[in-house]
Amino acid sequence: MANKLSNIQLVDFTEIKLLNELDEKTSRYLCQLCGSLMKNPIQTFQGNSACLECYKEALKRNEGKQCPLDGSPIVESKNNFFKDRAKEMEILNLNCYCLQRENGCQWTGTICDMIKRHNCKFIPRNCRNCCETFLNEKDHLTTCVSLIKEGDCFFKQVGCHFKAINKEDMAKHVIEHSEIHQSVYETDEQRNMEIKHLLNENKKLKQTVDQLTQRLKNVEENSNQQNNDLLDAIAELAKRSGQPAPDSEGLTATITESVKTNTENISDLDLKFQLHENSVDDGHLVWKVNNFHQRTTDAIVGKTRALHSAPCFTSKYGYKFCLRLYLHGDGMGKGTHLSLFLVLMKSEYDNILEWPFQKKIKFTLVNQEDRSKDHVEKMFPNKDSSSFQKPKKDMNIASGCPMFMNLNRLQPEGFLKDDSLFVEVRID
Repeated sequence: MANKLSNIQLVDFTEIKLLNELDEKTSRYLCQLCGSLMKNPIQTFQGNSACLECYKEALKRNEGKQCPLDGSPIVESKNNFFKDRAKEMEILNLNCYCLQRENGCQWTGTICDMIKRHNCKFIPRNCRNCCETFLNEKDHLTTCVSLIKEGDCFFKQVGCHFKAINKEDMAKHVIEHSEIHQSVYETDEQRNMEIKHLLNENKKLKQTVDQLTQRLKNVEENSNQQNNDLLDAIAELAKRSGQPAPDSEGLTATITESVKTNTENISDLDLKFQLHENSVDDGHLVWKVNNFHQRTTDAIVGKTRALHSAPCFTSKYGYKFCLRLYLHGDGMGKGTHLSLFLVLMKSEYDNILEWPFQKKIKFTLVNQEDRSKDHVEKMFPNKDSSSFQKPKKDMNIASGCPMFMNLNRLQPEGFLKDDSLFVEVRID
């Protein structure tokens, strides 16, 4: 989708008018900073959302010291937000009017279709020849003083070899070949806009690379200095105690191993923290599963047979649950299908909830090329099943769809993209 939607940067989302008014549920598509539909939406680990550019600009204004959305302190060494691909797909599938509705265009469709496919004929254009603004090209071509003249065609520079003997001859040529001329005009205009955008993006990337290079240099210098200080301190202590100082190579190896262990522990804690921060409490979870092929290999060899989502809640004080996904299948689906299950989990609120669990469950495998082709399975709990009774252990027995989706359909039909899947569950 990324390549097909390269023109998204050229669209002003503040000008988009939706067919249906946003309600309380869909108002989450609005940027918390500019108030318009989010363009390139991001989400912080506290659950707040905004346009990527709005967030970055606000971050610049406060010098990157605190989150523009909730005021929490910014940790320089960590990513404080992630791109919300699922929400972006939902926004792009909202129905809207054409941006040129006031100029007479009656087109309606999804925002995605408007960007990718809609070729509006009502866009005001500035004539590059006489600088006048027009809507109807054919009407303008008959009066454009820069075009209607004898001699070489104005479009000679892009390949037209026509030469008129008088103004009437040129006017006839311009009208008869208006579609070809317009195509050349639009292609050249589009190319110029894309080049300008790419130059701007390249400038931003260069600035980012320069900043990261400087930060890496600072970290390296600090690390070397701290290592030298530590070696000096140990040598001094050994000297005072009358013991020979340990050799620096052996000590460096020990320190390196210790740093590696600590780094792994920090990464593990950071992952657990992110899992906690990414949990939801409204019964609606969108779970992105990365590294599909490597994880499938791990499942086949028995290293990690099942993946689990972050723990979630159906409401703020509701039922606790998670998803369990077998990439190489389980039970009847082993080796042929994805298997997806819901697992009820023990929580501190269980004593105030009604049992057995009786809410409707809807599993969705998101089609990343066309949301209308999402694969959906609905499930209604069996009140006699132990899977839906009040949990006595940390997790109940899983219940769900052992043959959720045939593995052979994932990539050809658009469910697997960039080595990732999106699994969604709604519990009502």
